[in-house]
Amino acid sequence: MRLALAAILALAACSKGVTTPQVDFTADPIVVFNDRGGNPYEYAALWERLEATGKPVQVGECNSACTMFLSLSRACMMPGRRFGFHASSGLVSDAWIAEYLPGRIGEMYLSTWSKSRDFTKLTSEQIKDIEPSLEICR
Repeated sequence: MRLALAAILALAACSKGVTTPQVDFTADPIVVFNDRGGNPYEYAALWERLEATGKPVQVGECNSACTMFLSLSRACMMPGRRFGFHASSGLVSDAWIAEYLPGRIGEMYLSTWSKSRDFTKLTSEQIKDIEPSLEICR
């Protein structure tokens, strides 16, 4: 269901001329770094592509829709890096975004961080304290 929805949403976003975040799919591990986020539809489609590679994905210095990558099955957070969460811009519901956030992170997003367009910034280590199932890259 998530894949079909992401594909539909990505097509809608592409029709509006939205630029997809740049990711090197040939790298192993795949690294997502210094990403400011963007259109959640594009990130949902990219999430599907990243998950389908089966490769590890290292995520760091990641804001907004980029935080959706934390729920990838082979994702890890770069040590000491910061992640920024905020309310959606209205393109999608906060509940939909929370589906892409793992466990307690999704709960915190819905209950607190999605209430403001100001960023809530957390380090990898703070995120791991909130959701122990997440990994910090070694």
